[in-house]
Amino acid sequence: MNMRRLFDAVVFSVLMFTTTGIANGAYYVATNGNDDTNLGSRHITIRRNVFLNWEGSTGSNFLLIGEDGQPFFEARDVMIENNLLLGNSANVMRAPFGVKGGKDITFRNNTIVGNLPSLAYAMRLNTEGSNPPNENIRFYNNIWSDPTGTMGAENPSRPNDFSDTPVGETSSFTLDNNLYWNGGASIPTDSGELVNYTDDANRIVADPLLSGQAGIVLPRWQSGFGDFADGSTSIRQAFERLVSLYGKLEIKSVCRDAAARNQAPVEDILGQARSDGRPDVGAYESDSQNNGSKNGNNAPMFLLLLSDEQG
Repeated sequence: MNMRRLFDAVVFSVLMFTTTGIANGAYYVATNGNDDTNLGSRHITIRRNVFLNWEGSTGSNFLLIGEDGQPFFEARDVMIENNLLLGNSANVMRAPFGVKGGKDITFRNNTIVGNLPSLAYAMRLNTEGSNPPNENIRFYNNIWSDPTGTMGAENPSRPNDFSDTPVGETSSFTLDNNLYWNGGASIPTDSGELVNYTDDANRIVADPLLSGQAGIVLPRWQSGFGDFADGSTSIRQAFERLVSLYGKLEIKSVCRDAAARNQAPVEDILGQARSDGRPDVGAYESDSQNNGSKNGNNAPMFLLLLSDEQG
């Protein structure tokens, strides 16, 4: 899905995955070609979505900002918050999040969890073509957790890699109050990369106590039964089930009450208020007493990419 020449756009409460191996590019791209008087997309928000079961190419991402190599910032003022990115697939991706020629991009309170075989586990910040260097790319209160100890490795025989961030291709960034976990193994660092987890002065290195994904069931629609394969009877139920099973923190998680308050959204991935003054790190707020937003606009869309053969 490609978002071009957009201003003041919000993408929220989407459940997105593929099941046929036909997705070749990023799920979301905020960018702009040179065929418009407005240079670059602006004021884009991507919040409260679930992404899983990657079947794209090894050069693509769950979320990518910019891709056209233009001599201007292809996207500015982008907020990405309260998303759950599940690394349940064995297919290799480039990195779950990427920026090419972006400015004022904030990535906060997202949960990235699972084996997620990739060339970089957290991010790729680079330029392409005539892009200016990325500027002011900010990461707050996120969870990056690979319980298998293979953070950013295409397979167990390959070296781990936290980020692909060439020096000179990003002029400024912030990494603050994020959690990092590599199954008890060391978090990978590379002196040749601009961004390392050690740049985070308020980093948390600990097990976030999130559930494993070995038994994950994709919510494919079963027309003959009138429900989804995971037992859900609605899209919203399937969405909330994935969040509860794989994004919810256990009671003893160090992520609880540990977010930087001045950078935490006012609500979580389910639309629940972060109202106690002690927000959690990651997409899910454990302390909320709300059972979910009553606003009908919070019901997610459902995007399932199918091959022509499967209709």
